[in-house]
Amino acid sequence: MNSNAIAIQVRGHSHEALGLPCQDCCDAGITSSKAWLALADGAGFSPLAQYGSTATVQCVKGLLWKFRRACKSGLNETGKTAFLAGVLEHLGNVAKKNACDLELLASTLLTVQAWEGHYLALHLGDGVIGCYHADGSMTELSGPENGCYANQTWFTISSEA
Repeated sequence: MNSNAIAIQVRGHSHEALGLPCQDCCDAGITSSKAWLALADGAGFSPLAQYGSTATVQCVKGLLWKFRRACKSGLNETGKTAFLAGVLEHLGNVAKKNACDLELLASTLLTVQAWEGHYLALHLGDGVIGCYHADGSMTELSGPENGCYANQTWFTISSEA
């Protein structure tokens, strides 16, 4: 497995113009046996979304390892619910620590882990998970999920997640 990984988040133009922080978080890593990445896009309506996106990515790093074995045979609805419950539990602890409402920690989530010919991909909200193939071609693994209106999507804290 190639040993290069890079993850970067950049404050958008509108956030920069308004003096708002970057509300996104991403991280990636590669070992000799696995590669993973996680991206959480903080909800623009929340002034604390950067804390939620950071907490989500940090939590997901541990959950990917925990759920890896269950994924060899496919992650069923119970597994998906348990994964999201782990994220929500972590966000609940962060909300208590910061004395804020859970809703203020909303973000989308895109994450992938690959190992030994298997992969786990979880996608909640907008954004796209793409797959780059050895021959240089690209395919869409998971497309954006938006609501009926502009700027509407599902977040980690959404009851419909």
